[in-house]
Amino acid sequence: MLVSQLGRSTPGAQAVVTELMNQWQAEIATGIRAMQRAGEISPLLAAERQAAALIAGIQGGVLMLLSTGSTTPIWQRPWTLPPTGYAVADPPSAAVSAVAARRMSARW
Repeated sequence: MLVSQLGRSTPGAQAVVTELMNQWQAEIATGIRAMQRAGEISPLLAAERQAAALIAGIQGGVLMLLSTGSTTPIWQRPWTLPPTGYAVADPPSAAVSAVAARRMSARW
């Protein structure tokens, strides 16, 4: 069941989903700020906004997977990372996603 469906089922479920999403966003924003302090991503990114965008992207990817049965659209890379590691002109969510993808690739 998608989080959006669960959140609409009852007021209690909506409260739980809201709290979980807020916690998830706060944890991601904390990670973004840590990457900014480490110089891995631009300090100009708005951590809370990028955290919300990342969650939205994940939820969209899950919806695509459930709708098509394929993970291919989720793993396609529509962006490239410049040699410097990030560029201010890049869309912020792409810069965050690029760093996350590099970290995940290193683990696999």
